[in-house]
Amino acid sequence: MQVNGWKVVTTANMAVIFFIFGVTLDTSELMLALKAWKAIVFGLSSILVLTPIFGFFCMLMPFKPYEFALGLAIMACVPTSLSSGVTLVIGAYGNGALALLFTVSGSILGIITAPLAVKIVLGSMTNAKVDSVDLLVKLGVSILMPVVVGKTLRELIRPVGENVYKYKAPLYLINNLQITMIVWQKLSSAREVLVEQEIGDVLMAALAAILLHFVFLFFNILVSWLLRFPEQERKAIIIMCSQKNLPTAATIISYFDPAAVGNLGLITIPCIVFYIMQLFIDSFIANTWSSKYERIAAVEASYKEQLKALEARSSSSGGAAPSSNGGAPDLIAAVPAGGMPGAPGMTYGTLGRRPSRPVRLNSRDSEDDGLLQTVELNDVNPLLERH
Repeated sequence: MQVNGWKVVTTANMAVIFFIFGVTLDTSELMLALKAWKAIVFGLSSILVLTPIFGFFCMLMPFKPYEFALGLAIMACVPTSLSSGVTLVIGAYGNGALALLFTVSGSILGIITAPLAVKIVLGSMTNAKVDSVDLLVKLGVSILMPVVVGKTLRELIRPVGENVYKYKAPLYLINNLQITMIVWQKLSSAREVLVEQEIGDVLMAALAAILLHFVFLFFNILVSWLLRFPEQERKAIIIMCSQKNLPTAATIISYFDPAAVGNLGLITIPCIVFYIMQLFIDSFIANTWSSKYERIAAVEASYKEQLKALEARSSSSGGAAPSSNGGAPDLIAAVPAGGMPGAPGMTYGTLGRRPSRPVRLNSRDSEDDGLLQTVELNDVNPLLERH
């Protein structure tokens, strides 16, 4: 349904999505992200300028029908995803505050940059006329205003801010329902044309959408590594700068003239594939990153238990003869030369009478080698202070 050039249902769906985003938006940690200003500059540049450049390459792909190329190019021009990307960064032990800043800043700045990028990219290969000013106004109404209203309610009405997390799951479901409605509207409008397409052409467009996301990932991994960003910032950059926002892309597409660009539903299909596959691919990457930290935590917990066992062993050997240093116990006598029963895999250096040199606790698992820092004997106070 369209009223005076406004797609009423699509605009309502977008307004609900970004109103929920504003209500649930906690900006208390955004100031922490400002310390990583170099990462912010590159991240926003990648989201709003660098990745849209790949839209030109999408326009050169010989798709049949050509609407698939337009869809990929538009998806490259829109800003990053909303809550899904931030959740993945946090789960991967990345810089969550930086990821949130990318989402907020990218969504707001994208209202200006996305229409301009779409106009430049599509205008390079087609005769499609894009009214960037009109599109900017429509995105401002459907994106910026709902975010401002939602955030204002959260800050001014205390019960809203206090109870929003209690209803976070229902709000998340409502948000996903709006995205599903947008997808359903676009696919419904294209169903008659879609069934007429060759299955190979459709699969080629789907594979190209997946490949485009991998290109974004490779580009951001390479540049963030070359610029030597810290690990947590690098994770936020890789995920947030490689993801794209389906609702924004669908809104832009809905305001095109079908007579100039073709079937709007066909244009949306690559965008849908890109959005769905980025969730699966980036979830796998985030789980891989998080498993490393979980393994390190397990190793550290195991070594803490071994240190407790060492302390207990020393306490139980209370009859150890004093050494010649005036009463300090001889730790070599207290610890058997072959190691401690119950603490396998632990090796000890020559401790001396009043040890100050470091020793290392080594794991039998070669993968864990080097994950723990050297442990100073002076840190094990109960063993050193016995008299």
